[in-house]
Amino acid sequence: MDGQKVPISVTVDGEELKQFNQILLNRWKRASSLRIPLQEAANFMLDEISKNFSGKRGTVFGAQWRKRKRNYPWPILNKTGKMKDGFKAEIYSDKAVIKNPTRYFKYHQMGTKNMPARKMWGMTEPQARYIRQRLQIYLEAEGER
Repeated sequence: MDGQKVPISVTVDGEELKQFNQILLNRWKRASSLRIPLQEAANFMLDEISKNFSGKRGTVFGAQWRKRKRNYPWPILNKTGKMKDGFKAEIYSDKAVIKNPTRYFKYHQMGTKNMPARKMWGMTEPQARYIRQRLQIYLEAEGER
């Protein structure tokens, strides 16, 4: 079963930032392999997702998850642990993909008319900034070789 993919884009404003991104893009093209920083970014995001399930209850990626109508004995979004443990990263030469193959993931992530969305993952600006900084450090080190 193919995992659910949620596209994430980062918009850049300002001329200086655009020039900086062009420099990074040129280094990106010259880098021998991006698997190391992509794996690091994926591991970082998997850790962030894990935080959402261990007490943060949604606050890592936005608003706290709404309480359930009924009080069940298991933690929210964690009856069997299948969805929580289903987040996996696939690393390619030019991208990292995080997915969750559970068939009901998208309904919990996006919500339905009868169930509120409980966002388990996405990307906040501080997270994107951290990943960009780590990528920059890697690309600068690659450029010095």
